[in-house]
Amino acid sequence: MAIFSLPNCPQCDTLYEDLKKRGVPVHDVFIKLDKAKPEYNTLKAQLQKLINKEKFLYPQTFVEGVYQGNYDEVIRKADQGSYADFFSRTFGLEPPAPTMFNEPAGGGEIKFDEDF
Repeated sequence: MAIFSLPNCPQCDTLYEDLKKRGVPVHDVFIKLDKAKPEYNTLKAQLQKLINKEKFLYPQTFVEGVYQGNYDEVIRKADQGSYADFFSRTFGLEPPAPTMFNEPAGGGEIKFDEDF
């Protein structure tokens, strides 16, 4: 997993915190680019070619060399369990336990008011 990000990037911070809560070693997967460095424009041009987009927002994520999208796409995929096997194989993380539907009190019957 490689996540290209920038300093002072709210979306990058959102993804960082989300993955950190999931147990991903974020310090190993986030690559902070620096716009002040001379190589930034070359790195950005390469990233544009890889994701096939002229304009994009950071962060941009790759898993096993495959482009995954920006922060909201990655969080959505993680929420859906798309990375469970990868997280398990790569980081030794157990998939989250499935959430069980709790039946409401009263046996699950739907009751209507008299005026309904």
